[in-house]
Amino acid sequence: LAEVDTWIAGGVKAIILFALNPQTMGPVIAKARAAHVKIIAYAEPLTGANGSIVFNNTQGAHLLGKALGHWVASHGGKAQLALLEADASGRQDYIRVHTAAKIAEGVASGISVVAGEQANTSAASYTVALPMLEAHPGISAVLAVTDDDILGWTRALTTLHRAPDSTYWVSYDCSLPVLQ
Repeated sequence: LAEVDTWIAGGVKAIILFALNPQTMGPVIAKARAAHVKIIAYAEPLTGANGSIVFNNTQGAHLLGKALGHWVASHGGKAQLALLEADASGRQDYIRVHTAAKIAEGVASGISVVAGEQANTSAASYTVALPMLEAHPGISAVLAVTDDDILGWTRALTTLHRAPDSTYWVSYDCSLPVLQ
C-alpha cells in the first residue's frame, strides 16, 4: 500500500490495482479519488474503483475442471487431488479452485481431494507443498489458483526427488515459466 501512496503523491493519473485483500482497499481508493487519480481494479471489482478488468472465473473453472476430469478418466479414473489457493475466503479463489474441483469430480468420480492449502506465491506454495506431498505421496494432480503456485509445487516435487511431471497440473494464467 505504501507504493500506491507514493504513486498518488507523485501525481499519476491512473492506477491499475490488483488487491490481494480487497476488504482493505477502501481507504486507498478514497485517497486516490480525492487526488483525482483513477483506480482500475484488476481481477475482481473493487468498491469505489472507477472500473475493473475482470476474468470469467466461472467459465475458466468449467474448462479447467473438465480438462482435469478428462485427464483422470483417461489415466485410470482415480486421482488424489491437492488444492492450492491464494485466499480461502475469497470468492474468486473459491470459484477458480473449488468449482473447478467439483466439475472435475463430475467428469471422473474417482477424484479425491486429499489436501488443500493457501499460497499466493511460488515460495509460499513450495512451503505448503512439501508437507502436503510428504503426507499424501499418492497425490497425482494439483489444482492451483495461479501459475506461481505451480512453480513452487514443481520445486517441491524436485526437492522430494519426484519428477516435476509426476503430477498433472491445472492452473490459471498460463505463464511462460510454467509452460517451459
